[in-house]
Amino acid sequence: DMARQGELPVPTFVAMLVSGMGGEPSISALQNVHDAAERLLAVSADPAWVPEGKGQLAAEGIRLLTAAEPGSDHQLAWAQMLGWTATTPGQLDFVAGLLDGTVSVPGLPVDTELRWCLLRRLTATARAGDAQIDAELLRDATDTGRRLATACRAAIGDAEHKAAAWRLLTGSSDLGLHDAVEVALAFNMAEHAAQLRPYVEKYFEELPEFWARQSGMQRLALGELLFPCTAASPELFKRVDEFLSQPHLDPALSRVVGERRDVAEKALRSRELPGQQRH
Repeated sequence: DMARQGELPVPTFVAMLVSGMGGEPSISALQNVHDAAERLLAVSADPAWVPEGKGQLAAEGIRLLTAAEPGSDHQLAWAQMLGWTATTPGQLDFVAGLLDGTVSVPGLPVDTELRWCLLRRLTATARAGDAQIDAELLRDATDTGRRLATACRAAIGDAEHKAAAWRLLTGSSDLGLHDAVEVALAFNMAEHAAQLRPYVEKYFEELPEFWARQSGMQRLALGELLFPCTAASPELFKRVDEFLSQPHLDPALSRVVGERRDVAEKALRSRELPGQQRH
């Protein structure tokens, strides 16, 4: 919680996690701390440092995965963590090997869910693309498979795929809530902060329109998940204040944007704490 509140540097939290997560006996506690770390790296960490932090987690994750009891829940948790942390060429080779079968870990079932998890990491790091997504979709031609394939495409870090994901998220009211959340999380990745810069202003320009097209939980989720926390800065806060000063804004919309401003302020405060590794 100190890291989320901007009172503990994210690199310090990650170092603590790397040194201690292997000793956590509770699988639910381990999964909770992995989820918290993923959120912190997505929102609070300096985007320039995120690959280093994820690489630290992945290095320890591979060590723990290969040492875990075969078939255990902990073994699967380490494999799932690689689906959002693998960063270095060696780590990505390991993930690609799990996916194509050239790397085997005794007792680890590389099932459909884990395959999509690993593939998304490979697409996010430019180690896989549309052809590999299409091939995986042939293996899993279900509604879930189509949703996860769309998210994998949104995770690709080039301008074309980011633009397509943005259009899908903001231009259609047909996307279901689960689909929208999956795609938005894949689109708004900290490692892709540079590619996401054009969407800072787009967020404020287009938010009222796509908010009006959506309804219920979906517009709340998109208003939150598409907020440009990676661009946290005094300039961003000034733009938020300008946006919120507009007359006749939906109170719920104002509340979502105001709450995300608070999150971004804490993120910036965290990034400015002593002891950060600058890049």
